[in-house]
Amino acid sequence: MSLISPLIFTILIVPFDFIVDKAHHLLKWSASWNGLQFLSGKPSLIILCFLSIFIFCLFYRLEKYGVGKKLYGSISLLATVLLAQMILPYVDKNGYITILDVGQGDSILIELPYRKAVYLIDGGGTIQFPKELWEEKNNPYDPGDRVIVPYLKAKGISSINKLIVTHGDVDHYGGLYKTAEEMKIHEVIYGKGEEYKEEEIQFLEYLHNEKQVPITWGKEGDIWREGDSIFHILLPEGEEEPGNGRSVVIRADIEGYKWLFTGDLEEEGERKLLKKYPNLKTDLLKVGHHGSKTSSSKPFIEHIQPKAAFISAGTCNRFGHPHEETLQTLKENGVKVFRTDIGGAIEIRFDKTKVKNIKQMQQNTTNSICS
Repeated sequence: MSLISPLIFTILIVPFDFIVDKAHHLLKWSASWNGLQFLSGKPSLIILCFLSIFIFCLFYRLEKYGVGKKLYGSISLLATVLLAQMILPYVDKNGYITILDVGQGDSILIELPYRKAVYLIDGGGTIQFPKELWEEKNNPYDPGDRVIVPYLKAKGISSINKLIVTHGDVDHYGGLYKTAEEMKIHEVIYGKGEEYKEEEIQFLEYLHNEKQVPITWGKEGDIWREGDSIFHILLPEGEEEPGNGRSVVIRADIEGYKWLFTGDLEEEGERKLLKKYPNLKTDLLKVGHHGSKTSSSKPFIEHIQPKAAFISAGTCNRFGHPHEETLQTLKENGVKVFRTDIGGAIEIRFDKTKVKNIKQMQQNTTNSICS
């Protein structure tokens, strides 16, 4: 039309341009809307066998009888198996805490028994160092995209009740951009402070403005309960400077076990904890600051007396985490240590009576050789 009559073309292009633009927006919205996703989780071997059999039966009957009432039985059996797959987590009496292997960072998934609630503490992230142009990757590693979201989907998790971001270092929240895109987040808990770094503000604005997630400013004394489990925020007080010293520290009583999640809390914060909570004891400890020698001081470990400790660190990371001093302190106090840099992700399975199993995904108990 533009060759025949530029005037008519100019008039007609307006409504067509409007229609195409709106169609693109509609397609983009429908592709991003989680409501159109069917998320069943990774099926067990038994479920997979039943699915295969019933799908085969469905197509066999379709081929033999065509579309009709004879398909109803096969469709019903297939739907029953899919429904069973989706409700299995809600009848599972076991709870799970998984220290995800996000490299040099932290990300911890908490699933309470019968899936009463799902909490995510931190989301990993890649620390950026100055690089030459030729060193920069076209597709940088994103733990949210590569680890957290695939794992949540494999577990059949589509929403997170509470997202706890311990503090404003990128190795704790960098992977949460992608996580927030893919998952419904009901609430974010972020450490209260008087000022924040520019990168923190950008991240919080993304969550609040773009994803419409309510943000709760966590501070000392905050408590919430879910069933028999109680979560206490011990720190921050609310006046700490941005950084490790403002880490959200959580004491969790989960099904009778005492957990301590310390973020990147360092020795000064540990002394503050001991002064405020002289009776603080724990069964299971998430070691602070990736096992750095600036955390997990001897007085702190001797006081809280953990039975097992979990260290999240990247393999052969440039910081040398975990440091030998920290490992020696834990060893001297008889603490069994599990590390993501050696054995990959760590899954702790428990119920009301005991910790049933602590499993490392790579089943590797030998130290990594780093040159």
